[in-house]
Amino acid sequence: ESDGTVRSLPGAEVPWQYRSSGLVGSVVVGAVVQLTPGDPKALQQEIKQHFRWRKAGTPFNERCCGSVFRNPSAPGGAPPSGSEESRTAGQLIDALGLKGHRVGGAQVSSKHANYIVNTGGATADDVLAVIEQVRGKVFAEYGVELQLEVQVIEATVGKGTKIWHFCHVMPGAEIGERCSLGQNVVVMPGTTIGNNVKIQNNVSIYEGVVLEDDVFCGPSCVFTNVTTPRSHVSRRGEYVQTLVRRGATIGANATVVCGITLGEFAFVGAGAVVTADVPAHALMVGVPARRVGWMCHCGERLHLSSGEGTCERCGSRYREVDGRLSTL
Repeated sequence: ESDGTVRSLPGAEVPWQYRSSGLVGSVVVGAVVQLTPGDPKALQQEIKQHFRWRKAGTPFNERCCGSVFRNPSAPGGAPPSGSEESRTAGQLIDALGLKGHRVGGAQVSSKHANYIVNTGGATADDVLAVIEQVRGKVFAEYGVELQLEVQVIEATVGKGTKIWHFCHVMPGAEIGERCSLGQNVVVMPGTTIGNNVKIQNNVSIYEGVVLEDDVFCGPSCVFTNVTTPRSHVSRRGEYVQTLVRRGATIGANATVVCGITLGEFAFVGAGAVVTADVPAHALMVGVPARRVGWMCHCGERLHLSSGEGTCERCGSRYREVDGRLSTL
């Protein structure tokens, strides 16, 4: 419990709710489940049958967020048989002929009416518009107010941004336009991501991290936001800002220790550990990372002679003075 006490409950005393144990405010640390033995082959066949049923009846291979609405229920228990509340959300939507109803790229699935699929280029606004239109039509016809089963995150996501599978974008995050978040990306509250930022798979953007426009974060690169973490000590009031300036690149598996700034168009090599501020255009490699050269804004390595050089790819000209690179 919240006060640290531990108690045991028989299954009959658990306040089960719709897809929930009802144990709000408690942490379940263990459970004993009583199962009935069965024939392994028969059980495998039953599993396969359920899987085939699920695959045939839902948009299994289409882009969607799963069941959108909770199934209706009457107050105080199970709905009366034959009432509108006794029908599932999908049945109510289907009965109104709303399969295929669409706004922009978001569409009520033709397979299962309680799914909204992305037919291509759907925005969050498209999906929300379909949700509200479906809810309004069901309420107008049946007097049933459908409740959401999905969670709408109050984060700011810019136009044209793509967020792929298994990502978590938390409330309060700000993501600009034309960004791409690969699978397993986490964006925490209080983070700011600019326009045209590319975040590859398995990257966590923690509170305190700011990514300006055109930043590239390679697969599994790591940010931190606390300098001396302990599991048993709360550091919530000690988050340290990390600023990644416009156009910077962070290679795969690189680590950026919190409290530093990566300058514009800096380039951090794969696996490097960055522990101090990085000047604009610097090429950083190693553990800890050290500067081994300079990079053009187009991503080409520069070769300077007498403190000056021209990019072989785009023709941009640069000069190094006192450990800093500037354009000519």
